[in-house]
Amino acid sequence: MLSQKDQKEAMKVVELYADEIAQKWLDFFVLKKKPKIRKITKRL
Repeated sequence: MLSQKDQKEAMKVVELYADEIAQKWLDFFVLKKKPKIRKITKRL
């Protein structure tokens, strides 16, 4: 389980990148494509 602070940070990331995350899940599970890994380097 994440600490309260880490959970808030994780939620920020998910909210910011929700569309991209959903598209990668569709590509992987439905289209059987391997998604490219994206490294997030900017501060939120």
